[in-house]
Amino acid sequence: MNTCRTCQHWRPLKTIPDAGECGAPEFHYGYGGIEAVPMNGAGIENDEGWGMWTRPNFGCVLHIPAGEPHP
Repeated sequence: MNTCRTCQHWRPLKTIPDAGECGAPEFHYGYGGIEAVPMNGAGIENDEGWGMWTRPNFGCVLHIPAGEPHP
């Protein structure tokens, strides 16, 4: 399983142990219509600044192993 722990998009949070945030370009943070979101992406409202937090073992289809170039 491809998990956040081994993905180049994931950055651990300094303020919350064992949690991180995803920087995948397929995720659209903020407000706006679904039209701005790619078909393999997600719209994430983050008016409170949360964004999308995950645990290291979360699995994702957008996984790119650390050190590999983004397609």
